[in-house]
Amino acid sequence: MAKSTLADWRWQHIPFHSAIEVFGGAIALFVSYLLINLQESRRGTSFNMVIAGALLVMGLFDIAHALVSPGKLFVWLHSSATFLGGLIFALVCLPQAWHQRLTSRLLYWLAFLSIVVITWTFLRPDSIPTMSENGEFTTVAMFMNSVGGILLLIASLRLLIQFRKHKNTDDLLFILHCSMFGLAAIMFQHSFLWDVSWWGWHLLRLLAYGVALWFALLNEKHLFSNIKQKNKELKQQSKQHLKSLKDVSKQYKMSEHQQLATLSCLSDAVIITDRKGTIKLFSESAEKMFLYEEAELLGENIACLMQSDIAEQQSGFMSHYTPKKMSTVIGKNRDLVAVNKLGDEFEIELTINETYFASEPAFVGLIRDISERKQQEQVLLQAKEQAEEANLAKSQFLANTSHEIRTP
Repeated sequence: MAKSTLADWRWQHIPFHSAIEVFGGAIALFVSYLLINLQESRRGTSFNMVIAGALLVMGLFDIAHALVSPGKLFVWLHSSATFLGGLIFALVCLPQAWHQRLTSRLLYWLAFLSIVVITWTFLRPDSIPTMSENGEFTTVAMFMNSVGGILLLIASLRLLIQFRKHKNTDDLLFILHCSMFGLAAIMFQHSFLWDVSWWGWHLLRLLAYGVALWFALLNEKHLFSNIKQKNKELKQQSKQHLKSLKDVSKQYKMSEHQQLATLSCLSDAVIITDRKGTIKLFSESAEKMFLYEEAELLGENIACLMQSDIAEQQSGFMSHYTPKKMSTVIGKNRDLVAVNKLGDEFEIELTINETYFASEPAFVGLIRDISERKQQEQVLLQAKEQAEEANLAKSQFLANTSHEIRTP
């Protein structure tokens, strides 16, 4: 139809053409950015960085092409987009080891060089070769588009081989993308400015960008699906953790009640302190023994329940204590003198051990009031001494009596 029925048909609509090119270029830049992100998560195509670089360059040149009026620069920018895009796309044919060394730095350089070239051609349009004469494209323009198209078709074949090997759907989409761009580039040499063929390969390029957009949407859908699934899993885990937390809290409360019930049954006082001697727990038996309420002593130092000299010794022990080392105090029974709220001193038997309180290292002291036992021991000692004195007096009396009897 382009060579017969519609051979003389021309439709010059610069705004529509610019809209197509800008739309396609924007898609190219967006997909390039998406491929960079997919590379970081090891998803996408088998050649993310190369394809991202090609789309980046093509997108920049296509947008620049859309901004200029028809003329030499107009055709040059389009031909450069096709030629450079095909050249970079053809890099997929290089060995896989080469692709593994590519980083996003390559894309920064490609973007920088593209902007430099575009800026230079805008400033010095006379430096570029003639691209069209009398509505027909020159040999230079045809060469750039033909070579770019052939390279794009070669890239599509390499992607096809890769797809047959790994069955990556993203590779399949870019096979279609490169094929459309390659065919559009080859159609270029059979077209004239604004004729049916010219608009035809523009439509084909737009469809190729549509395939790239389809790729982007599929990956976005996959991403949102993953986010939704992760969110669902996190909610489920949150519910499980909350249930576990409630169970642990319930067990902790039960354990705490059991401990308090056990402590209340003990006649011996139980005091728990941290490593600095600050009182953290004061049992009911301790309240009876020391005449303090628990609330009065929580947060106070244990030294307030001891004689001053003993308190200094205890403070030194706590400040120099090292866990898992031999100690003359831990696990040993010691007889000390304690002081109650009224200031009265009384003798106690103290046993200290290591423990944990509120998940922090602590000391637990088991205290027994041995005042009565000491008094009984004193009474027994006095009775023993009296008995020994009486026995000695008896022995002396008998000895004296025996001596007097034997003496005339």
